[in-house]
Amino acid sequence: LAQDYAERHKQYSLLPIYVRLARSDDLFLSPASKFRLDGSLSDHSCYIEVPFLPGAYGIDEFQEMVEEFKARPHWGKNNRLTQSKVEEIYPADSLKKWGAVYRIFNRGGPFENRFTYNMGFAKLFDHPIDEQPSA
Repeated sequence: LAQDYAERHKQYSLLPIYVRLARSDDLFLSPASKFRLDGSLSDHSCYIEVPFLPGAYGIDEFQEMVEEFKARPHWGKNNRLTQSKVEEIYPADSLKKWGAVYRIFNRGGPFENRFTYNMGFAKLFDHPIDEQPSA
């Protein structure tokens, strides 16, 4: 991917591509969650980090590859997650269990913001948010 990108755009990167294997965890919405879409469990997860500068060529291609392979991007890093994409990459049972915990700790809305709204977390409540939060 990196060589193909470099040849197409005549832009070569000296930054490394990090690849590491880690033991999977049992957190419902972790990128390394052991819970898989097909109901199986995974002992290990692979992290692939490709450093990009904001606005650099190749970001869109990288994001398309992440989506093609239904990879789970880091929640706080550059990603194009939406509610429907979250539902495509995490098992429904994990989302349901995480939602139960979210409802407990978000009473009164301390964690509501534009990100949680865009991810569809507002629908986890009996009375969904009517308007998109501004923060």
